[in-house]
Amino acid sequence: MSASGSALSRVRGEVARRLARWAPRRRWPFGPRPAQGARGAQLGAAAAEPPRSRRDKLLCGLKLDGLGLEIGPSHAPVAPKREGFNVHVVDHLPAEELRRKYVGHDVDLDAIEAVDFIWRGEPLDATVGAVERYDWIIASHVIEHVPDVIGFLCSCEALLKDGGVLSLAVPDKRYCFDLFRWPSSTGDALQAHTERRRG
Repeated sequence: MSASGSALSRVRGEVARRLARWAPRRRWPFGPRPAQGARGAQLGAAAAEPPRSRRDKLLCGLKLDGLGLEIGPSHAPVAPKREGFNVHVVDHLPAEELRRKYVGHDVDLDAIEAVDFIWRGEPLDATVGAVERYDWIIASHVIEHVPDVIGFLCSCEALLKDGGVLSLAVPDKRYCFDLFRWPSSTGDALQAHTERRRG
């Protein structure tokens, strides 16, 4: 076997082991759920019904009274600090620079909150500087911009406490500007991870 084939086999094995450990803990918890602090009671009044709004779907199953991390919320945070969420924010620019960037874009600039960590494309757990710290992570329309999807998922796994939840909003390719782009394959994801691509 060639050196590159050997490296690819190791990456595949690592991904398979991590997914096997990760998958059983993550569930879509429709049905009754216990109240999770004041935010849980407020969002889950009709707990037996499936979540209806996009926001409710992203928050469903999260331990809302725990510590969370929201990646790239910019001007549309799902779990804003101003609403009482105990959350750290990761974005590509500090809050003031984000506000300048979005001037004239018809967005609520006041919704942009203080950024706790600036992410420049390095592994996310290196940016945050901690492991097993968060009860939940929200990344809404982030993963499609990440050059190394496997590395991103591995970083999220490292940041989450045991039983933590990663909540993703991923655009449907059929209804966005990527409609005519060829879909990425598993091989593309493995190659990007092997090369440690950064944005």
